[in-house]
Amino acid sequence: MPRVSAVSGMHNGSAAQARLGMIAAVIGMLLMIAADILCFGPLLKGAAGPVEPVREEQEELEPEPEQVKEEEPPVFDVPETAPEVDYRRLVCVPTNALPIREEPGGKGDALTELPPGTMLRWYGEEVAAGGNLFYHVETEDGAFEGYVTERYVIPVETPADEALLDIVDATDALYTYEEMEEDIAELLVRYPDRIADEVIGESLDGRQLHALTIGEPEAPQHIMMQAAIHGREYMASQLAMKLAEYYCTYYDAGTYRGIPYRELFAHTAIHLIPMANPDGVTISQYGAEGLRDPEYREAVLGAYERERLKFALEEDVDEHTGWVDHYRIKGYDASLTGDGPFITQGEYTAIWKADARGVDLNRNFDAGWEEVELKEEPAHSSYKGEVPCSEPEVRALTEYSERYDHLCYVNYHARGNIIYYDAVGSTEEVSAASEDLAKRLQAVTKYDIVNTTEVNNVNPGGFGDWAQRILGKPGVTIEVGRYPCPLEIGEFPGMWGRNRETWAMLLADAIS
Repeated sequence: MPRVSAVSGMHNGSAAQARLGMIAAVIGMLLMIAADILCFGPLLKGAAGPVEPVREEQEELEPEPEQVKEEEPPVFDVPETAPEVDYRRLVCVPTNALPIREEPGGKGDALTELPPGTMLRWYGEEVAAGGNLFYHVETEDGAFEGYVTERYVIPVETPADEALLDIVDATDALYTYEEMEEDIAELLVRYPDRIADEVIGESLDGRQLHALTIGEPEAPQHIMMQAAIHGREYMASQLAMKLAEYYCTYYDAGTYRGIPYRELFAHTAIHLIPMANPDGVTISQYGAEGLRDPEYREAVLGAYERERLKFALEEDVDEHTGWVDHYRIKGYDASLTGDGPFITQGEYTAIWKADARGVDLNRNFDAGWEEVELKEEPAHSSYKGEVPCSEPEVRALTEYSERYDHLCYVNYHARGNIIYYDAVGSTEEVSAASEDLAKRLQAVTKYDIVNTTEVNNVNPGGFGDWAQRILGKPGVTIEVGRYPCPLEIGEFPGMWGRNRETWAMLLADAIS
């Protein structure tokens, strides 16, 4: 084993110690430098001032404008096209109720009383009994099956979902001018491609006269209708507006004789004046106080004072009690005859037919006006005015009636559940065309039809006379309702069922 000398070992230990010393010295110097930095760095910074960060110049940008969120159009329920069925749909149209029985002929107790508007299914079975025709039917909900008289049921092709017809209120008989205007505005919002509105004039008391066009305004053919030319007959306005709503609602889903409504209206447009006498309607509903102009309020009150002793409360041929005007009886005075009670101011204005100054608009047209021999002073009805077409409402109707070459004219009045046709002085051709129009409407509504020229005490000067005598076009007057006017809301479902498909029939006939 080699031996290490003591001298050599000592020399190696001294070198190592030297190296350690040098390392310690270097570390010491580094620590001193670090201490200096910690002590004097902040002072140096303060003397030199804060160092600002370098920033690049940026172009100032204008804030972006807030984006306005476009309102989404309202969404309305849309009716679906009715499925094909192996039965015919019928709607009940009695004034009050229609009994359904186990056997035809009206014998035996009724299973139930069907209210107007009830929908039935009819598979084609019919039975003649007791001089009448009876249909074997079942209610749409399947609750009852039996026989009903065919006179008070109407076939309908397109079923109507009443829940979708939510604009024109048919639950209250007081259908006002203001309500009609609101309904027109709502129809225009909901169906802008199906209905248009035009103001064609203004009434004496400052109410606008609206003319609605349902269908294509530039259609090749046109039909004109008007309602409520007599104030107290305002349910005719309610019916006309409900019809307008129905055809707008079912424009795409409805059919008649298999032809879509849209196609029918593309070929023939309907022009409707839904309330031809808004002042008269207002008087009937609210009395003289409903008028804006004090001059016209005084005219209504003056008419009452002149006429109040000409009325008697009597039963008519249908045993309906109402106020009867005995102005034709010379010298009649209820205070002398004992025919009390006397008519009150409110009862008098409720049966008001004329305009705001007591002119009967349906006696003011220049169509046999000089032949009218009725009252000589302004009154609730039957005063023809000082000259023909003296009233702004009449002038508006006559001007609008000449704007298009209308196929025919339809007037909605109340009451009678009847259709009048023809006019004294019409040509044979026009009379025949009016009779044909009445018969076609009768087939749909099951109203009786009557030739006006064969009725006693009929006077010209009406819109129907104007259409037939002057314009040479067929015309009819549909008298809706059974009881004295103003009609009660209980009559609406029956007249609605009878008239719902009349427009479709007229349009379909115009194509064929």
